[in-house]
Amino acid sequence: MVQIKNENMHAITPPSEPPNLNRLLYSLVIISIIGAFLFGYDTSIISSAMLYLKNSERIKPVNHIWQEILVGAIPAFAGIGSLLAGPISDSIGRKKTIMISSVIYALGTLVCALAITKILLLVGRILLGLAVGLSSMTIPVYLSESTPTHVRGKFVTGFNLTINIGQVISNIMAGLLAFIDPENIGWRLMFACASIPAIIQFIGASVIQSSDPIFNSSVQNFHNCAKHINCDYCVTDDRCGFCAHGTTGYCLPLDPEHADQGALTGYCAVSNDSEVHTVNGERYEWMDVYCRTSYTIIPIILMMMYLLCFSVGLGPMPWLLNSEFYPLWARGTCVAITTFTNWLFDLIISLTFLSLTEFATKYGTFYIYTVITFVAFLIFWKYVPETKGCSLDEVEMLFMNPREREIFQQNLRNRILGSQYELKNMSSKLS
Repeated sequence: MVQIKNENMHAITPPSEPPNLNRLLYSLVIISIIGAFLFGYDTSIISSAMLYLKNSERIKPVNHIWQEILVGAIPAFAGIGSLLAGPISDSIGRKKTIMISSVIYALGTLVCALAITKILLLVGRILLGLAVGLSSMTIPVYLSESTPTHVRGKFVTGFNLTINIGQVISNIMAGLLAFIDPENIGWRLMFACASIPAIIQFIGASVIQSSDPIFNSSVQNFHNCAKHINCDYCVTDDRCGFCAHGTTGYCLPLDPEHADQGALTGYCAVSNDSEVHTVNGERYEWMDVYCRTSYTIIPIILMMMYLLCFSVGLGPMPWLLNSEFYPLWARGTCVAITTFTNWLFDLIISLTFLSLTEFATKYGTFYIYTVITFVAFLIFWKYVPETKGCSLDEVEMLFMNPREREIFQQNLRNRILGSQYELKNMSSKLS
């Protein structure tokens, strides 16, 4: 682990007590992570909707290629959306970018719900992919910039938690709506439900605090200091690779006669590593008529250990660290690039998993993933510093040499003193 000397790291005296968490801050966080809920819901709902829409009179026939296209549209265009989010959020601000993603979420869900052809359904999925890319890049950065240091990790990690909540809710809603003429109306309602939280987020985002002053370096004045409230997501994310074609929220049952029951009972719910799912698109049930062994429980325990460790480590931490590491003037661009990289490797893993299992066998594939993970562990241990309790300015200093750190601290002092001087002048004019 990288060790950085703490000398002069807190040359600017921090507050003696952490700032209070008021209702405004909680409202800001809740409104922001609605985007994470939509992220999880829209990437997972296709799992259940696909069971019925392929039999819809206006949509069918939907062959395997079309199913792959419809499902793969989200990770593919999420990568594009995350790249666009960098310059957009730097240009108009994080808050307005979140509002734009809310509008695109609502449009995408409504286009999917009202689609009368496969092409229109694909257009809706493309819009949802762009919205996922915008929100997955912007929301962690916005939360990082808008929350106090002592709770930043908790709130940014909530982004990842809310994704999983969205996935769970999508399956619950699918199970309920499957009883309402699923092949003509039910699957449309599954998509349409997501428009409600999207509208709520847009309305809420229009009144919450903007984080613009903390990264808008072109305006150095008192308002920068006075307005902002901050006084102080990975290749394996939502992926285990078992389900057909491995794309997020997708499961292709090979038993169409019993697909409806499979969806309702949870055997074909969603393909992500936080929930129960099928294997290679087929529904498997426990049997006790062959292959008796006393070691059956071992892989189950190991998988539970993996999920537990993943959920507190590689699941949420990359999203948190990715929103903290980069300097303010380049944060939008850097997070856009890394989020795009996440979606790119997400797609690569999805497209290569089945071929890799044939080439290297199933257990060989996981040995390969183990080696990659171990190499990542070594790189992480050697180069990644600890950011707990550090403000965003202090995190930036972790990557500087002593000379650069001294210059940065002096510039920071000058900015604070300048803001205080301007505040005094403004107060004297008002009095």
